[in-house]
Order: sequence, then structure tokens, then C-alpha cells
Amino acid sequence: MVEKLKNLIRKIETQKGAIALFMLWKNSQDITKWTVVVSAHWIDRMSQRTALDFLIKNLQSTLNRTELNEISRVSILKTGDNFVQSLTRALNISGGTARFTQNQINNYYIHDAVIFEAKGSTIPNAPIGTASRNPAINGTINPNTNGTINPNINGTINPNTNGTINPNINGTINPNTNGTINPNI
Repeated sequence: MVEKLKNLIRKIETQKGAIALFMLWKNSQDITKWTVVVSAHWIDRMSQRTALDFLIKNLQSTLNRTELNEISRVSILKTGDNFVQSLTRALNISGGTARFTQNQINNYYIHDAVIFEAKGSTIPNAPIGTASRNPAINGTINPNTNGTINPNINGTINPNTNGTINPNINGTINPNTNGTINPNI
């Protein structure tokens, strides 16, 4: 289930933008099923119902019936929520997972959690030079975490596997063989 959720997060971030917090959480020892907690700036701009429908649909299309039965609910939190702010300030998790058991972050006790994303620097429409433009922080622009912009994973953007974008194979995009695109000719 963990690998499937990691892939789902990458897919959602490619479609919608960065996720500030994504975690599976059990808040007491009496709880046997997970709560999926999600927060993102793009969710802040949606209605609660639209965001919830989007996330549930994606979870249902990713997880099998047994895995879905391990989840009791999906909780959407605003990025300004105190819980979200506490976790995203204290942690810097992106593209991997961290397991927390019987732990406390600021005023919040975590009985059991698997945290996939916890990054507080996902600022929407931020000016150049801020964290949203930093691939070390923003996984959607990092080819190591976003396979759609990684030519080693996505062959359509790799000139070694896609001859139409390789000037050594496609003479129409090679300025040495096509004088119409060569400024010296």
C-alpha cells in the first residue's frame, strides 16, 4: 500500500501541484484503521466536497479492496491549520516515508503514522527564488521525484529514445543540416 500511495502522490502532484502534508494516521491505540490526512494549497482553493471527492476517487482507483478497508476516513486540512503547520515546520519529508510511533511533534501526540509528505515551503505563485521554485523542496519540479520530467523515466522527453527530438536523428531540428533554423545561414 505504501508504494501505491507514493505513486499516487506523484501523480496528484503532477496534476494539481505540491502537497504540503500527506500521511496515514492512527491517533490512539484503540484505532485499528488509518485516517488519510491531506493538505495542499490547491486544496485550500477548492470546496471541501470537491477536494474530498477528488481524493477518494484517486484512492479508490489506486488501492485494492483490502487496502481500502484499512482506511476509515479521509481528512482534508487547510495549509494554515495548526496541526499542518506544526508537522510541516518540524519535518521535511518528500518522496519517501517516515514512520512515527508513540511520538510527539509540538503539542500533537502521534500514536502511529506513516508520513509521505511534510513540507511547509509549498508556497503558491511565489516569486522566483523562493522555495516553490526550488527542486530540492518542491518535488513537482524535481526530476528525481517527478518521473514525468525525468528523461530517464519518461522516454518521450529523452532524445536518446525519441528520435523526433534528437537533432542527430531528425535533421529538421538540426541547425547544421537545416539552414532555416541556423542564424548563421
